[in-house]
Amino acid sequence: MKKIFLNVNNQLRSGWKISLVLTTQITMISVIYVILTFMLGDAPIFLIMGILQSIINITIVLFMWKVFDKKPYSFIGITSIKEGYKQLIIGMFMGIISISFVFVILLMMGDIKLENSLIEPNINPSIVYYFVLFIFVGISEELFSRGYCMTVLKQTNKRWIVLLLPAFVFSVLHINNPNIEFIGLLNIFLIGLLFAYMFIRTCSIWMPIGYHITWNFFQGNVYGFEVSGLEVESIYNGKLVTSNLLNGGLFGPEGGLLVTGIIILGFISVYIITGGGRKSEFFY
Repeated sequence: MKKIFLNVNNQLRSGWKISLVLTTQITMISVIYVILTFMLGDAPIFLIMGILQSIINITIVLFMWKVFDKKPYSFIGITSIKEGYKQLIIGMFMGIISISFVFVILLMMGDIKLENSLIEPNINPSIVYYFVLFIFVGISEELFSRGYCMTVLKQTNKRWIVLLLPAFVFSVLHINNPNIEFIGLLNIFLIGLLFAYMFIRTCSIWMPIGYHITWNFFQGNVYGFEVSGLEVESIYNGKLVTSNLLNGGLFGPEGGLLVTGIIILGFISVYIITGGGRKSEFFY
């Protein structure tokens, strides 16, 4: 019976650790949502819950890491900002450049059109909220999916599990998003692998956090695309003219083959930026 829960090193098995974190997160978020609904009535709770949910997720991951693994947070990729700020900036620029390429190509092909001129941005105060939200979302999702899950899965001594399982879960979590199709799920899986590759190459979560933040923010709030099928306020209202396999249709560019190509270029870029053929210390 003991073997079901503990491995040969007398550690709680990684699957149980991850399940416990997820269960605690879901329970805490559900309880707080019910409390806020009771207290605030018809108020727009989603505005509060968006950021609060990420804070809860971050707190639980950090707490569980200290309870079960009792190691420094640097083991899950939280290196000093003095060390990691360059990786954060590189990741942010990669996210901006990647989604900007998608925007420009689709605009040149006539797949999208702008409802307002580039010199007439639609500046809405809610943009600030969404930027802060995407910061928290980027930190929360990368800390859990890459920092925590990949690190505890190293207990399995199976690299393919460390790489593929978090990316698969990351993709499945989006399965109920509006207008999701196979290419959308595939691209989310691939971008999960790209973030994993960044983490492995740098032993830090700063680069994937930076990419995650700016990819989402510029995709939705700057260029006006759907973010994984969800509409948000945007500075430029880029509207779809035609739906096809390249542009992703109503799901947004993440559902198209153009983004598949951009993700592949991302792997090459990370390889070059992080020193080419040098060995990563992540698995050692």
